[in-house]
Amino acid sequence: MNAAVSPIGSNLVEILVHSAAAQPQRIAYHFMGDEPENLSTLDCATLLKESASLATLIQQQRLRGKPVLLACKSNHLFISAFYACLMAGAIAVPTAPPRRASLEQRLHAISVQACIAGVISDSDAVLAHPSLRGLAVIDLRRCQEANWPDAHRWEPPQLTPDAPACILYTSGTVAEPHGVLFDHGSLITAALAAAVSFRHPGPGAALITLPLFHDVGLLLGVLHPLICASRIFLSTPAQFVQKPQRWLRLLQQHRITIAGGPNFMFDIVIRNIRPEQLADVSLSCLQALFCTGEPIRSATLSMLFDLLGPLGLRQAAIVPAYSLTEACGLVTGSITGAPARTDAPGIAGIVHPLVGCGKPQAGRELLIVDPIERREQPAGAVGEIWVRGAALGSGYWKNPLLSEAVFAAMLADGRGPFLRTGDVAYLKEGHLYHIGRLTDRMRLHGRDHYPQDLEFQAERSHPAIRPSSTAAFTVDARERPRLVIACELRKEFLRRREKWAQIESSVRAAIHRVHGLHVDHVVLLMPGTLPKTSSGKVRRNQCRRDYLENRLAVAHGAPQHTQENMSSAG
Repeated sequence: MNAAVSPIGSNLVEILVHSAAAQPQRIAYHFMGDEPENLSTLDCATLLKESASLATLIQQQRLRGKPVLLACKSNHLFISAFYACLMAGAIAVPTAPPRRASLEQRLHAISVQACIAGVISDSDAVLAHPSLRGLAVIDLRRCQEANWPDAHRWEPPQLTPDAPACILYTSGTVAEPHGVLFDHGSLITAALAAAVSFRHPGPGAALITLPLFHDVGLLLGVLHPLICASRIFLSTPAQFVQKPQRWLRLLQQHRITIAGGPNFMFDIVIRNIRPEQLADVSLSCLQALFCTGEPIRSATLSMLFDLLGPLGLRQAAIVPAYSLTEACGLVTGSITGAPARTDAPGIAGIVHPLVGCGKPQAGRELLIVDPIERREQPAGAVGEIWVRGAALGSGYWKNPLLSEAVFAAMLADGRGPFLRTGDVAYLKEGHLYHIGRLTDRMRLHGRDHYPQDLEFQAERSHPAIRPSSTAAFTVDARERPRLVIACELRKEFLRRREKWAQIESSVRAAIHRVHGLHVDHVVLLMPGTLPKTSSGKVRRNQCRRDYLENRLAVAHGAPQHTQENMSSAG
């Protein structure tokens, strides 16, 4: 382990106190405003003072050892409040402030399942949410430095590396979200592993646009900068979506060496930026442009390099990675000096090239296992990803039976315990090739199919379909499962109803041509209405439920689902 990234404390509170004492003026975080000149900072001393003041409030509310919901619009306030929870001995439960109905449902589910005892927020929607009435509340909208409690009144808790630190909730793509409990030691270990994989800290800096309540956002945007004393610039997802061109200019302006996000983030770059807009931009500083989340598409990475390669981006700097909430973010992916690998179509019926997500990070062991026989699979064989290592969650909060099944899995030969991920993949020359979720797999006409494959073909079939906004799923019918493709329309096609039949035909033809499958129903949706998680993943099970209950936001005039048209389809 590099001495530059050695831990300076056995828990996160010790690390914060030590950093503020040793380097009080060191800028721990840089916050990007909506305009280039609006850059604010937070140094170690100020972070400690703010967090200790908030920790005093938390302790006054008698929340020590209890789950405290943390939902902030401001990155600055989120970070101060997160460390305040730890300094008070409370358990931080980060989540997204609700912006739409699905996030309100998620907030309600988390508050009930986690038995939330208090809430810290700067969001009107959160503080007025009916699920949180009667709880201890710290309203960050009213917390000004002048009326915060004296930081010296903070009472340091007795913390060990295995003391509970936070509960991170899964995205809920295939089931209701589950809260994963992490202790201080596992969070520190995960940050150190990321430092080794990305060779950071170093002379450069990282730019993180992921939400900080997200596992990778918390790891790289909140924990890593403090634990490893690395330079970090934080931007919000909304700032990126509104001005993706500005994001590229920030990479050059601040000599960013590490940046990244999910596949759909790069789809936005490709869709909204033209080469002539970037004539004066250089990206030669980038050492790692990581791509994580599902799915990682070979076509996206290829088009991204075609766009940014002429600006100095090295192909080897594009780093696909496999991440998992239960493992506090990144499991694979690192700077290797070699371009990302792809594998030809064919394995497990996949018809497009698969992207290699690299090898396991330091301290991670990864196996491919037959999920039924629980036997390790040889290289090239498809199975479930099983992981073990120090940087894993300790289990699902208040769910011991599920924790035993997922976090304490044993191989048939007695090796273990392992974490069962529920993800399907294979290994080739030590590199992981992620296919999809076990529970998403569809059995049609005697063959397995994965929804990501069908969604990819649907989105490419017609320019009217919004990228990363399609769901493929099956519903039960009398004779056989019926295949449904629900896809959002671009705004400019909402009034072009004469094109809708052509769009549906294009989707059916593309999937039949490539997969040999008949699509029973193509559902055209209003833009921005497909059920997704707070991190942008499609919630296919929720799509299925909404479809069966006629609750999808179908484009006005498009046919709704009915029992009659499903029974007669085909």
